[in-house]
Amino acid sequence: MRRAEDAKTLLILPLFTYILAEIIDENEVIGDPEIECGPSSIIVNWRIRKPFDGTVFVKGLRSREECINTSRGREVAGIEIPFESCGLIRSRSLNPRGIFVAATVVLSFHPLFITMIDRSYRVQCFYMENDHQVNARVGVEELSTTLITNSPSLPSCKYEILDGSITGPPVSSASIGQKVFHKWSCKTEAVNTYCITVHSCIVNDGLGQRVSIIDEEGCAMDERLISQLEYTNDLVVGQISHVFKYADKEELFYECHLAISIKEVGAECPRPVCIPPPSSSPSPPSIPPQSNPSLPVHTFPSATPYRRRFRSIPHYEIDVTTQLTATNAKIEESTMDITRSSCISSILLFTLIPFSVISILVVFTAIFVICLKKTGKAMLPVQILKDHAQEERGDSARLSSFVGAIAIGDLVKTTLGPKGMDKILINGNPDRNDIKVTNDGATILKSIGVDNPAAKVLVDISMAQDNEVGDGTTSVTVLASELLKEAEKLINMRIHPQTIISGYRKALKLSQDALRECAIESGSKMREDLLKIARTTLSSKILSQYNELFSTLAVDAILRLKGSANLDAIQIIKKLGGSLNDSYLDEGFLLEKLPGMYQPRRLENAKILIANTPMDTDKVKVFGSRVRVDGVAKVAELEAAEKLKMKEKVDKILSHKMNVFINRQLIYNYPEQLFADANVMAIEHADFEGIERLALVLGGEIVSTFDTPEKVKFGQCDLVEEVMIGEDRLMRFSGVALGEACSIVLRGATNQILEEADRSLHDALCVLMTHVKDSKTVPGAGASEIIMSNAVLNGAQKVAGKEALAIQAFGQALSALPIIISDNAGLDGADLVTRLRAEHANGNHRMGINVEEGIISDVIELGIIESLQVKMCMVSSAAEAAEQIIRVDDIIKCAPRPRAPDNRPC
Repeated sequence: MRRAEDAKTLLILPLFTYILAEIIDENEVIGDPEIECGPSSIIVNWRIRKPFDGTVFVKGLRSREECINTSRGREVAGIEIPFESCGLIRSRSLNPRGIFVAATVVLSFHPLFITMIDRSYRVQCFYMENDHQVNARVGVEELSTTLITNSPSLPSCKYEILDGSITGPPVSSASIGQKVFHKWSCKTEAVNTYCITVHSCIVNDGLGQRVSIIDEEGCAMDERLISQLEYTNDLVVGQISHVFKYADKEELFYECHLAISIKEVGAECPRPVCIPPPSSSPSPPSIPPQSNPSLPVHTFPSATPYRRRFRSIPHYEIDVTTQLTATNAKIEESTMDITRSSCISSILLFTLIPFSVISILVVFTAIFVICLKKTGKAMLPVQILKDHAQEERGDSARLSSFVGAIAIGDLVKTTLGPKGMDKILINGNPDRNDIKVTNDGATILKSIGVDNPAAKVLVDISMAQDNEVGDGTTSVTVLASELLKEAEKLINMRIHPQTIISGYRKALKLSQDALRECAIESGSKMREDLLKIARTTLSSKILSQYNELFSTLAVDAILRLKGSANLDAIQIIKKLGGSLNDSYLDEGFLLEKLPGMYQPRRLENAKILIANTPMDTDKVKVFGSRVRVDGVAKVAELEAAEKLKMKEKVDKILSHKMNVFINRQLIYNYPEQLFADANVMAIEHADFEGIERLALVLGGEIVSTFDTPEKVKFGQCDLVEEVMIGEDRLMRFSGVALGEACSIVLRGATNQILEEADRSLHDALCVLMTHVKDSKTVPGAGASEIIMSNAVLNGAQKVAGKEALAIQAFGQALSALPIIISDNAGLDGADLVTRLRAEHANGNHRMGINVEEGIISDVIELGIIESLQVKMCMVSSAAEAAEQIIRVDDIIKCAPRPRAPDNRPC
């Protein structure tokens, strides 16, 4: 009997083995996916070994119909991902210029569940911006000649780690000692045009520990890690290596620099020339964790590089990165073999494994069926939000916020600096053909429609900067955008957002302290410093051509206030005609209204009553009432009654014994005639802002009733007269009660020029008023940003841990501003900022970027200074906005409020 049972066991166990083999032998993907990068969508297709019976969907958006494909029964699976509705992540590349569009796609072979054979793909398309250069040359010859050249776009480059050889597939996870091939390659449509050189390669573990394996000359530092690189052709570089890793860590992050240079005609591409390492090299010392990437990385003494020629020729720098997960698979495999030899035989182990797997599956299936029977319903996820509400969580929400905010910064950064460009804003309403031409950041951002919530945060801080200090609206937006770019890099290195926020706060304090230390008190040079600040502010505006004139106008107007912070006393009047150079400061107050017919046009020692009252009749507060008359005589009686009421009201006004009456509302013909008979100047329809400003300037009060003349406070001025500006007539109030009141009259050829001049002059007035309150200045032209950046980077070296990376990122974001200003002027921003850092390192804190000559100069001698308060406000606002966006991990778009149908009959 026992032998028979053993025989049954031997017969049953192979059956279980066959069943397990059938379970494991599921469908699979053949080859690599095919990707088509279209203008409005990305299409991905896979070849499948068996007819596909699953789904393809964008990760996190399986419930959206447009983000999933359920077509089945074919040996091809695919999906078309539209740009607008499936959460595609967009990021801008500056070198080469273009946009990355990416999404994570899940290929699920089961129609409902995610199983172990399913795959997840990171799909990414790059849309390059082609740069075209057109040069024209016209000479006095028989024929005019035009030369047109087309500059090819930069190559697109990538860094890959392949399995075994240059033809192997890419790998992202490997075992220690596994043979891999490091490949750097570039693609371009231009043939025999570019050369690439790989240099400055660093391996880090994502936590600050970093080792250099290729030096800045392109030579291998330790051939035990990687040998000298082999240049297959002009655009392909590679070398075989064996996988290594840090102890107790599995992930490696490779970062390299590619130098792209133009190949000289008839010449070969320059190659690194490296001296072979000595026969015996000392063992590498222990590598301490590097908490700050700006600190020197550890290098192994294996080669003395020979300086290459590509350093002295024009070239572009591109950063390429890749990632590899290294495991102890081989070590674990050998341990398993030893354990297996000391246990039961391999045949018995092979038969027990499928039996155990099937037993576990049966038990879990039974538990699931019992739960369904007890509950009577499937265990479905609970829906918390209302229908039509949308939610993004985790990394998806954070990246969506970053992309929206960074896009806003990229939109306005070309307007930054004295050589910034302008934007044309066109009204979206087809009935109105209004256009604006401006480089004012606040005007641009409040005029465009923004749907992204993080982008709206940057729009709000720009508006707040404009209201607070009047200038720096573009700088605060660009700085916040740069801070978010740096934060995105840190999050990709798996640094927690709270760590980034903590580092940013410490960096903000370091930068503000550095600003206060370099600030200079104006003291007795107040007017001189005000003129310099006004010139600096207006240098990036449309008024830069007449900088001296408008700087003087703004300073004179501010000094008339005698320390008062009331900018309402300064009125800006825009009059079409002439040129900007015809603008001037009028010491009186101008009102763009005229008195009635047959009334005085000039009055001395004016006693002015300012009112906001209706001048027709006091209406009876009975709504819906009608009056019927049975003859023309009755109509005449009604008109006579209305005139009587008007006369009574005018008599009450005239009882105040004034000679000028200014009303916010209309004055009809009959009251106007009564005022003319009394020799009173009556001005109608002064808008609300006009009478508010008049009441302030003239020292009067706005009244609405006239029963108590003794309680009314009248306005006073020495002279009211009619004046002409261009072709327009205005009323001028001279010798007003508020003696510092004045008007700046702007002249210009078009309405767009006048509007932009008004915005520019208002910004200058606000900045000057801010400086009057806090009379400290800091050097401009990028000097302040470099001072803050150096202070932050030096402070990062004193901080341990991951916070040091966040502090350093803050310093890098600050240095991006002078780079952008230089780039907008057509200069090499990276080179100028590098030289500027060197000057500041030598203690020359007065040095800045002279964009007019493209050199580093003493900006204090050039008179390029800025208000301390404007800079402080700009840095703090940008840091607070960046912190607010970094905190986001969930975006919830509420469901629209349902509108009840209107079933009433028409």
